[in-house]
Amino acid sequence: MRTPDYVVIGSYVGQGTRVADVNAPAPLVDLVRSTLLRNPRTIVVAFGNPYFLQQVPFVPAYMIAWSGFPPSQRAAARALLGIADISGRLPITIPPALRLGDGEQKAARAPR
Repeated sequence: MRTPDYVVIGSYVGQGTRVADVNAPAPLVDLVRSTLLRNPRTIVVAFGNPYFLQQVPFVPAYMIAWSGFPPSQRAAARALLGIADISGRLPITIPPALRLGDGEQKAARAPR
C-alpha cells in the first residue's frame, strides 16, 4: 500500500470565552498525533481557533486559515497545492511557539 506524500488535517475548533485558550477535545489531538505517527508529513490547517497549535506543537506544518467559510477553505487549498502564494504575519501571539508578526512568505509553484 502506498503512503500518501502528505496528509492534511483540517481542524475547526470554535472560540471560547477565553480566546487565547483552545481546549480542543482530546480525540482531536489524538487523531493528529496518530496520523503524524503514520505519516510524518502531516499538515494541520486551523479553520477555527488558531490557538489549537498549543495542543499540537509537535506537528511539522501548521497553517491558519482564520475561518471555516468556503473562501478560506479554497484559499488554503490553493496555497497548499502551490497554486497561490502563501503570505501573512500573525496579528496575535500563540504562546509559546509564535509571536506577533511571525509568518511565512512562499511564492506559488504551480501554474495558476
